[in-house]
Amino acid sequence: MLLGYKTVDSHPAEVLEVLAAATADLFQGTNVTLIESMFKKARGVEDDNHHYFQEIIINSDNLLHVFLRSKSNEEHVATFVCRRSANLGMVLTKSRSSMPAIEAAL
Repeated sequence: MLLGYKTVDSHPAEVLEVLAAATADLFQGTNVTLIESMFKKARGVEDDNHHYFQEIIINSDNLLHVFLRSKSNEEHVATFVCRRSANLGMVLTKSRSSMPAIEAAL
C-alpha cells in the first residue's frame, strides 16, 4: 500500500499505485522469498521474518530508483526517484540519511 509521496513532477495516481505494487513484488515476491529461504537453509539459519534484500537500485532510461527497506519495520520500503544524471553516491547518501525521519513518521 502506498502511504504517501512527495514529488516535484505530476504523476497519475494509477502510476503511483502500480509503483507500490511493484515495490512489494521486488521485496516480497515469490521468487525473492524463495531465494531468501534457500539462503537461510544453506546457511543453517532459522527461517524467521528477517529479509536479506535491504536495498535495490534500478537504472531506467531516464531515472534512478532507490528502494530502501526500513530498519525499524522490514515490511516498510521507501522509494527515491531522481534523474539518472544524479550522482549515485550522493543519491544513496541522501536516501539513507532520510530514512530515520521517514521511519519516525510511521
